[in-house]
Amino acid sequence: MARKVINRPRACVRGLDVDGINTCKGVALRPRGRVREGEKLLCTWREACKAADYVLEHFGDKSRDRGIWIWYCRRIGLDVFLDIVDEVISSARQGELRWPVRALQRHLQEALPRKGGRL
Repeated sequence: MARKVINRPRACVRGLDVDGINTCKGVALRPRGRVREGEKLLCTWREACKAADYVLEHFGDKSRDRGIWIWYCRRIGLDVFLDIVDEVISSARQGELRWPVRALQRHLQEALPRKGGRL
């Protein structure tokens, strides 16, 4: 029974090969928090780890921010997460953003699926 990998082509384009061994060094094999009942995760833990590392290459504090980027990636999906990250990175390179991490956080919050008007 083959397992379907979500968002595989987009991840490969960005160089986020998630099929390697030990891709998430220093991170627990499963998330610390529990998934709420009825909450759907849109990408694998390994994909989210690689995407978080991609964000941290450009900005952020690895010891503090990695977990939140993984959390967002799993809930909004790898493609949406990477599209937002690329947009913020591009704007930051062009000097359009004063605080790129704040902008990234705001865009990720806006992309979260809302249930009944609340998170």
